[in-house]
Amino acid sequence: MGKAKQKVGRATGDNELRAEGTEDRVKGKARQAAGKAEQNVRGEAEELKGKIRKHT
Repeated sequence: MGKAKQKVGRATGDNELRAEGTEDRVKGKARQAAGKAEQNVRGEAEELKGKIRKHT
């Protein structure tokens, strides 16, 4: 949605809409990065659990 807002804002000269589109894209990328980080942490935690179970 952000990219569309940026394009419409650019085409119409609406800098506020363009900025809103940029904000939406940045927020989306941040959410995506947070999701990947969470998956990595969960994966590492499961790996550690397996190692602990193996040695007990």
